[in-house]
Amino acid sequence: MKNDKYMIRRAGTEDAEALADRAIQMWTDHVAEDLTEEFRRAAADDDAVCFIKSADDKPIAFAQCRLRRDYVEGTGSSPRIS
Repeated sequence: MKNDKYMIRRAGTEDAEALADRAIQMWTDHVAEDLTEEFRRAAADDDAVCFIKSADDKPIAFAQCRLRRDYVEGTGSSPRIS
């Protein structure tokens, strides 16, 4: 059943600015333009995915996941989800 008020969907490169606008609220020591470019790269990366949550068609939250293939201390295998 569709809920018109809230929606969560996979973000694409066209959502990079909206993702950065949300992220800069947490990561205040970053620059919005840099975050926008980072989210564009993440949306195009096969090892990453971003989701965006909207309320009444306005972005309100996001989630970002990425497979890490580098060594991550304390793990016994690769890739790892971060």
